[in-house]
Amino acid sequence: MTPSMDHLSPTAQQIGPWVALLLGWLLPGAPQLVMGQRSKGAFLFFVCIFTCWGFGLGALVVGIDAFRIARRLARDEALEEWQFF
Repeated sequence: MTPSMDHLSPTAQQIGPWVALLLGWLLPGAPQLVMGQRSKGAFLFFVCIFTCWGFGLGALVVGIDAFRIARRLARDEALEEWQFF
């Protein structure tokens, strides 16, 4: 299996799944940016901003995505830039 950071930004960092969930809920897109999914993180941030956080639903979905991506990175799974969940 290829290392999990192959397709992500060279500055990607691993964060804990629960930290990613909390950070994604507070500031949607931030965990994706930190974990190397820069385009996806920026996209999610602007979607949540322009939809007023989707009435809370957008932040929840982004937080869950961040949690699952952080868990995959912790297991050294290969991820793509735009991979969700």
